[in-house]
Amino acid sequence: MRVGDHPTDREAKEAAKEITDADTLLPGELHAADSDYLEDARTWHEVYEELFLFKQQVLATLLKQRETVQELGQHEVQNDEILLTREADRLARRLEFWQGEVGRRSRA
Repeated sequence: MRVGDHPTDREAKEAAKEITDADTLLPGELHAADSDYLEDARTWHEVYEELFLFKQQVLATLLKQRETVQELGQHEVQNDEILLTREADRLARRLEFWQGEVGRRSRA
């Protein structure tokens, strides 16, 4: 799916499941978690750092602009905030994991 494309119902359901599943890993991540290569850990640390910062920026924009949405639309904005916060929390946990792996693998 490309930016601007409309997701199918199946794609939307899969994305919602991934957002709410705290154990969701990115494609290829499991293989790197099973390796002892420092470069794998550094790569995934960078990926999660970038994703976490991106999600934080999206959340900051939502929080700054949510009051501009009419009261009738506030429920939708609240749902977005919940999902984005949940996903940011997951990304933060993965970032912390990979930060630990960089440290562990650096000492090995």
